Parts: sequence; structure tokens; C-alpha cells
Amino acid sequence: DWSSDVCSSDLFDPTDIGHVVVGMATNGVVTTTDGGSSWTSASGLSQTGGARNSFNGVVSAADPSVVWVESIDIDESASGAPSGGKHIYRSGDGGLSFTPVVDAGNGITLTNGAAMAADPNDRDLIYVPFGSTVFGKFLELYRYDHGSGSLTLTTTTTIPQTKARSMVFAPQDPGRLVVGFEGS
Repeated sequence: DWSSDVCSSDLFDPTDIGHVVVGMATNGVVTTTDGGSSWTSASGLSQTGGARNSFNGVVSAADPSVVWVESIDIDESASGAPSGGKHIYRSGDGGLSFTPVVDAGNGITLTNGAAMAADPNDRDLIYVPFGSTVFGKFLELYRYDHGSGSLTLTTTTTIPQTKARSMVFAPQDPGRLVVGFEGS
């Protein structure tokens, strides 16, 4: 029963208003493909079946069966895993099941609710900011390519106290990524 769970994010399919993926505070992700008449809990966001908090994500405009979310596996976090339980997950079935593709740790700081932008022309590419000057480092923007499994640094901000709050590809120029910052 996820009805009392607090929603942390809502992801709408840009091609089908009836396909919605909702991030939950302790129950991961639920997905509807019929405009909310029925909902399905997603699998794969916890190795133990325990609590999982899904923060933010995006449905790919290039292929709406691809959904990306940032989530934390609470049991993994409590056990002291090197990732702290935080991962970027990918679904290839519209948000019904997920697989971790990027782990926090080894220099990658996943902040809760990190903005994400899926490349509108390539289902395998997503852009995610890692870190924040709040954590003692400048914000870095990375590109993850699922086809090659590579994570590449694209830019680092020099603006103090910065957090990327939103990211979107410009509709008039789909090659241009626009980032909205919070900070001074």
C-alpha cells in the first residue's frame, strides 16, 4: 500500500500523458500506463526488498520505454555500502523494473534530488550533476552513456554555493542543455 507514501517526484512521458512514473519516499517507484487507473510498483530499486527512496528522474523523449531515476536503497545505506545506497537507475520497460547503472562513491557525490536531463535524440545518454560546493567541491556535470557504460565529466562550475535545480534540452535547439542553478 503506497497510498500514504509521500511522493518525491513525478515523471511524465513526453509522448503519452497516460504514462506517469512517480518516485516515492519509501516505496521506490510506481508506474501507470493508463492515466492512473492502475499502478504497478517497480522492481530493482532494492537488493533486499526493503525501503527505497526515489528522488528524481526523467522519461526519455527519444524512447519513452527508457526511464532514469536517482534512488537510495535504505538497507544498503544502513549497512555502510561504499555507495551509501545511492544510485542512478535505468529502466528499459517504461519504469516497471530498474537496474543500477551509476553508483555514488569514488569521487561521485549524488545529492538528493539531483536534476537530470535525458538527451532528446539518444535513448542511451543522460546528463546528471554530481556534487555541490555544499559538499566542499564544485558542481560537476557528467554525461552517462549507457551504450558504452562510460561516465564522462563535461564541465565544472566555478560558481560558489551552486546546486543544479533543473535541466532541460532547449526545444528549439535540442543540442543545447540549459541548467538552472541555485546559489550565489
